[in-house]
Amino acid sequence: MVLNRAYKGKLLASYEEFDEWHQGFLHHARFVDIAEYLTNKAYDDPNVADRISAAKMHLIRANAEHAEAEVPSTLSLEAYEQASLRRQRHVNDRVTLAVMSECSAIQARVAKFAKFYLLSALSPALQEDLMDLPGAFEVWEALRTRSHVPTVDFLSAFDQVAVVKYIRREEATHFFDRFENTIDRFIKPLLASSQTPDVKIKDNLVDKLRVSFLSYAIAPHLAQEFTLWRNEKPDGDYAYFKAKAKEKLANLPLDAFTLENSVLGTKASKDKRIFCNYCHSRKHKDKNCRHLYFAMTDAVVREGYELPDRVPTRLEDTELDMKRRFCNYCQSHKHTDTVCASLERDVNEGCVRSSYKNRKRQRENPSNDEESQRKSPPPRFCMYCDSMYHHDTACSKLADDIENSNVRQDYVVQRDHPHFNQYDAFQKRISFSLHASEIQ
Repeated sequence: MVLNRAYKGKLLASYEEFDEWHQGFLHHARFVDIAEYLTNKAYDDPNVADRISAAKMHLIRANAEHAEAEVPSTLSLEAYEQASLRRQRHVNDRVTLAVMSECSAIQARVAKFAKFYLLSALSPALQEDLMDLPGAFEVWEALRTRSHVPTVDFLSAFDQVAVVKYIRREEATHFFDRFENTIDRFIKPLLASSQTPDVKIKDNLVDKLRVSFLSYAIAPHLAQEFTLWRNEKPDGDYAYFKAKAKEKLANLPLDAFTLENSVLGTKASKDKRIFCNYCHSRKHKDKNCRHLYFAMTDAVVREGYELPDRVPTRLEDTELDMKRRFCNYCQSHKHTDTVCASLERDVNEGCVRSSYKNRKRQRENPSNDEESQRKSPPPRFCMYCDSMYHHDTACSKLADDIENSNVRQDYVVQRDHPHFNQYDAFQKRISFSLHASEIQ
């Protein structure tokens, strides 16, 4: 069987002539956009969507709109807007899947034409010899290997792997088919050129490459999950991570990839990475909590709190969140010393805990870093509520906190404040009680 000639250049008469012939043929192949189909197996054309006609795109969009139910007009304005946005996302997802399907069909037709175009450039004898090969890539590889012309392009193969990414709502089987076909085109030439005779070393290298590229390909959708899987099994192989990913993708809720949940894993899970269960600060963990260090030293750890495996053992390793409310007397994280009922009662009865005064002095003489932060506050107008529209003396929040004895611990009320006397009276009561308990 002799094919009609689609290629109008010089025919390849024998395998030995491939070396001087193939560059000219590739030049013609680039004009008809099939050159990559010859050198890359299962090539993913990044511009294939441009081949979809405007009429076809209009039909895809119309079918997607028709498939989604209209938003009821009886909803409230806010509910109607949310429902409309949700419907539009679903329509866009349908359009994306339809375009992907159309692109696959177009690529299949182009791949078929690429084989036909290549065969039409061969002599009848070579056509008969290579006709039964499945695709243009296999025909081209047969010509190349039989002529002993090395044309492996590692950089191009690497670029092909780097652009493979998981697509929202894509079936896991389809994704792994794309991923594995592409990475095989990168790995096989590497193994062929390797001088290492040890098969185990090669297999281990291939497995690590697959895992590394997989972690990149499924980000950002499964980035957090992949980190958890790696922590659970640091020596996990590619089969382990592939099984985990397929299981996760198979059990996703329908709204897993909506705009609100475009990355799996909630914001709350990120926030919980750093949290102190003792003072409830989000700037350090229990093992670095200065409040917990003082409480353990003075044997006044809050009732009901379970000490973790790692606790603070040195003052210089601890941190203090100055903006987080905490009562240094009763160890509560729900109020400050100035409104502590236990402290007020003990002040009236003259039995304030003796260690409280010492700890108060230590808190009033923080580390150099904290001292510099106090001496060089950020340039704002009101130093209490950070407002740029009034001064401390006109701050209603500060006035209310002074009246309720709830002034922030790291703030000192200045003498020119209208409510300074009220603030100073409470501070003197605490100081007097501490002095009295020290004499006893």
